[in-house]
Amino acid sequence: MVIVSKEWLLNYREQERQRYANPTKPWVYTCMDGSKTCVAPVCKKVTTNLQSKPRDHAFLKPGRSPYITILSLVRDACAKMPNGMGTRSDICELLKESQYINSDLTQDKVSTIVSGALDRLHYLDDPCIKYDQEKKVWFYLHKDRIDDNTSWRDNNNNNNNNNNNNNNNNNNNNDINNNN
Repeated sequence: MVIVSKEWLLNYREQERQRYANPTKPWVYTCMDGSKTCVAPVCKKVTTNLQSKPRDHAFLKPGRSPYITILSLVRDACAKMPNGMGTRSDICELLKESQYINSDLTQDKVSTIVSGALDRLHYLDDPCIKYDQEKKVWFYLHKDRIDDNTSWRDNNNNNNNNNNNNNNNNNNNNDINNNN
């Protein structure tokens, strides 16, 4: 277990606050050792329903944004693993740095919740983690991704952009044809 300074904790929590203030954008965290790590957007688009409130969960603090979920916080903890690898216990410790986690839960409860989240992250279409059975270690797979990775874009926005480009091309072709 790494001893975390108060300064580092404040720094990380500010990064975390900024990340969740922009949930549709990928985020690059600066880790304690100065390395950078990229995480996927929390969501592809923001819902406009102002009545939307997060589901209550004993693990998470009340009053948080609806985009702050156990899954997103565990993903962020995995992203912060030194050299992109660590045990479930390491991930639990990194998760505890979050300002959105209730600090009064037992280690067993945290471990159980993290285990479920790791299983879900592991089976996504574009998994960010992989488990090595021999070494008993989790690997974070997106560490070196760039923050404009195509798989992280909103498909609806991409389709709209493609349609706009096609319309612009058609208009340009019409202009050329009209000039001839």
